[in-house]
Amino acid sequence: MMKIKENNGLCADTESFDFIIIGASGGIGQYLSKTFLQANRIMGTYCNHTPDGLIRGPRYYHVDLSDNRSVSDFCSDIVSGLQRPVLIYTPGLSPNCLAHKISDEEWENTIAVNLTGAMRVTRGLLPKMQELRFGRIIYVSSILSRKATPGTAAYSSAKAGICAFSRVVALENAKKGITANTLALGYFNVGIINAVPQEYLEKHVLPNIPVGRLGDPSNIAQAIYFLINADYITGATIDINGGIISG
Repeated sequence: MMKIKENNGLCADTESFDFIIIGASGGIGQYLSKTFLQANRIMGTYCNHTPDGLIRGPRYYHVDLSDNRSVSDFCSDIVSGLQRPVLIYTPGLSPNCLAHKISDEEWENTIAVNLTGAMRVTRGLLPKMQELRFGRIIYVSSILSRKATPGTAAYSSAKAGICAFSRVVALENAKKGITANTLALGYFNVGIINAVPQEYLEKHVLPNIPVGRLGDPSNIAQAIYFLINADYITGATIDINGGIISG
């Protein structure tokens, strides 16, 4: 059983897990790879850039989530070694474009990575999870899947789609030892938010967060830890957003 360490990391007492972290080069993916490393096997994917400061332990794979063959080959490479698989899907392309101006390419790329890629990885790993009678699938979605924000048509649509997809996967596998859940994240102090100017954060982002600050990514790890050990929670979407009303 995994337990919480004082530094918000996670370790294992008597069992370890096979973490498949899709999008391990992103801010959240890199954080989770480091957090879950001790006593667990980590397999992470990247596409356009490698994770910063590659840490010893995780095995990294170059995977183009928009390409079916690339995803299929990745799943085939790792599936035979899985024993207690935990799939965490983190990618989130987010073109900033109004709905009437978005190009076909921007729309298709966003859906391909944020949603279709999740389907492909899930499809590739589910048979092994069913064979093992164990699997944990956690999709990272966003508060924008339910909260309308200008310029996020493609991103919001994909993130809403992944919530629906998760519920179907959960239902289809509920009696097979497999759970599927979604984390709807708000604004966290990790990854792309670091590129946002401080003045913009203070004027436009922080005032809309009831707790008045960005989230610490340890909250995401804690939620994942909880879902791994909660075998009666499946098909759920858990909001982690500092109290922002999502509608």
